Amino acid sequence: MVAGVSYLHSQNIIHRDIKDENVIIDEMFRIKLIDFGAAAYMAPGKVFGTFCGTIEYCSPEVLMGNKYRGPELEVWSLGITLYTLVFGENPFFDVEETLQGILKPPSRVSRALMFLITWVLHPDPLCRATINDIERNAWVNQPVNPDSYRWEQVLPNTEFNGNTACDNREDSMGPCSNHSSCSQTPGRGSHSRIHEVATSFERLVKIHGCDPGC
Repeated sequence: MVAGVSYLHSQNIIHRDIKDENVIIDEMFRIKLIDFGAAAYMAPGKVFGTFCGTIEYCSPEVLMGNKYRGPELEVWSLGITLYTLVFGENPFFDVEETLQGILKPPSRVSRALMFLITWVLHPDPLCRATINDIERNAWVNQPVNPDSYRWEQVLPNTEFNGNTACDNREDSMGPCSNHSSCSQTPGRGSHSRIHEVATSFERLVKIHGCDPGC
């Protein structure tokens, strides 16, 4: 995801709706970022005043109505996605908690991972990590061998049935339009799909004998 977002930024494109539901993965564990309905072009000196995306992935400064360049919002959204994959829940229950930016992880992880999470989820965009910082981060650059994993271990009892903009889960707010993202009430543990992936992540940890921050 980091490499993909970095490439978009190098082409002066911001996605503006980075979240778990807009990431797909194939059987070779290659991922793609989808749904560019809210994407926009960046330009020197250009700022945006309208928020597009999912509110629980929105950064504090944008929630407060401030103008934003774009990359700082994308980094925050990557941080929310990372936190949710690691801990199986959203880091903030509502807008007020997001504005405070206080993290309360439910379990312990390595110092390196927690440092990265707190850096990308810094409430001050001037102190927040940049996409280049994330690309150079040691935790992100750990060696990973996809051949060590099998699809059945990561997502057991699943099959690919195509991609849709939204589904009929009970926690869905309603049907999607062609020009807007699905919205859900912010809350910890609100995403059944992310919870399934997080549970699979924990399963792999047990199989391969390492903790989430190794």
